[in-house]
Amino acid sequence: ILDRLDQLNLTTNTMIVFLGDNGFYLGEHGLGDKRSLYEESLRVPMLIRYPRLITQPVVRDELVLNIDIAHTILDLAGVTVPPEMQGRSWRPLLTSGSVTNWRQSFLAEYFLESGFTIPTTVIVRTPTAKLALWPGNDSWSEMFNLTNDGHEVTNLFNIPAQQSTRNALRTEFDRLMDETGLAARLKNPARTGSNTFQANITGGIGPRYQFEASTNLQTWTPISEIKMNATQTSATDTNATGGAKFHRLNWISD
Repeated sequence: ILDRLDQLNLTTNTMIVFLGDNGFYLGEHGLGDKRSLYEESLRVPMLIRYPRLITQPVVRDELVLNIDIAHTILDLAGVTVPPEMQGRSWRPLLTSGSVTNWRQSFLAEYFLESGFTIPTTVIVRTPTAKLALWPGNDSWSEMFNLTNDGHEVTNLFNIPAQQSTRNALRTEFDRLMDETGLAARLKNPARTGSNTFQANITGGIGPRYQFEASTNLQTWTPISEIKMNATQTSATDTNATGGAKFHRLNWISD
């Protein structure tokens, strides 16, 4: 492909983004598969060629995300980025110069999938640290110093001397959860009576969901199927018992 671009004199104005899937555990942390959010699974290899801006080979250490790709392409094409899109253009990074005011944290999340045993988990990742939370499994909480412990061997979450770091990461976690709208998605539905939970669902016209309940975030029981036909729809579990019951919307189709 690169040779053909050269032959057609299209090299200078063509950006190539070459990336793989996220990583796969091969025994790290005693795991296989790739659904939890340790570094071996979380990270994605990527190379970019864009001679118009990248004139010298350079390795950047800034935090970039796959949701940035669309922003970057639209920016370089001179197209206005819709304000509701999350992400950020890489244009400032496509040179060897220093960049100020780049992101210093991001959220990553995995939602439990039918047929797999990894529970829902959400992390906040900074250039030097990571806080990993497992909704419904508070005792699994993890915190790692990525500068001194890049392989995430030592969990610092319950170390008293690390409380200030843990608090700072949790504050950033909560901020990003609200900013991205993820907090509302993971929040347990409101209990409207002794046996009833109700969730108000937003998401526009089209998606079809299955409303499900669980007592342990492992096994899920279908309650109802919902086809979105308005900007807000309610899902109700009238047989919910016990305050520890969890609910989720499992996407089925568009």
